[in-house]
This record gives sequence, C-alpha cells and structure tokens, in this order.
Amino acid sequence: HIRINSPFFAYGNAITVEAWIDFNSGQHLWAGQGTASVDNMTANVWLWHAGTFYVNDNGTWRSLNFPITVPTGKVHVATVADNTGMYIYYDGVLVASGTTPSSIIASGIRNNAGSVIDIGHDVRFPAGTPGRNTNFGIDNFTVWNTARSLVQIQNDMTDCFNGSEIGLVQRNNFPEGT
Repeated sequence: HIRINSPFFAYGNAITVEAWIDFNSGQHLWAGQGTASVDNMTANVWLWHAGTFYVNDNGTWRSLNFPITVPTGKVHVATVADNTGMYIYYDGVLVASGTTPSSIIASGIRNNAGSVIDIGHDVRFPAGTPGRNTNFGIDNFTVWNTARSLVQIQNDMTDCFNGSEIGLVQRNNFPEGT
C-alpha cells in the first residue's frame, strides 16, 4: 500500500476524491484518511471501504455504496460529498448518488491534523491485517476541499494538474516504473 503522511486536513462541508484506478483484481477499493491503526469516529475523515464511500460528518458516518459490479480495466473514479448529498462517478458518468440525510454533510467534515492517507489498505487497521487490503493500480490521485461538479470531473479527468488549481489540496501522480 501507499501511505501519504501529513495530508491536507482542514475540510469544510465538501470533499472530492479522484483517481485513475486499474481494477486488475476484481476487488473494490480500499483507501482512506484517518489516524493510522485507529478505528473510531474522532480519527477518521473519509474512506473508500470495500464497496462503500464514507465521510465523517463531525462524528456521524455518511455513506454511499459503490455499484455492486466492480469495473474492469482502467477507470476514472470520482467520489463527491457535500451538503446536497454523495455522488460516485466512473469515467465521468454518475453511477451512484444519495441525497437522503444519511448521505448529506450537515455539520462539516471531521478535521484530523494527525491523519495519514493510505491507498490500497484500510487506514484504520495495521498494515497486513487480513481482509483489509486490496490490489489495484492507481494514478493521478487527487483530493479537493470542494464538491467537484460533473462538468468539472468530465473536463478534467484526463488532465494532469499542476497543483495550483482552486480547491485542490492533495495531488499525487504515480509515474509508471517509479
């Protein structure tokens, strides 16, 4: 797995997490931001958790399920949460949405200055914990402190960002071979 130390953590009531994913294993995504190896509501910010997108709304998990069928090949995945609901996009197409109270960021996303981001592993458990890891390729991983619109996602999903875009708070490119 990949660990990003000292990521952005001062969220308001919106977040977008995007990446190009190579679903080469037939498994759902495992990634998230929180305090490493701590599983509680004060430590975790957001999770791609084996088929569900979770965001910590100041102590309450808001969630939306990914489609049951795991895509194959390289797919641009974008997950968005804000005060209107939660949304999941594959290749710029909305594949899941939730606008009920269980999917709305009502009081603000949990901020955690001691957080890390783990990709390919459930941040809440020690590395190597059985059932808490996955195998997928990743590129152009970005986190935004804004809710990106469908048009923004579609227009930008093939771009490499320079890091100065408004709302872009975490950017990691993973060049092939390095």
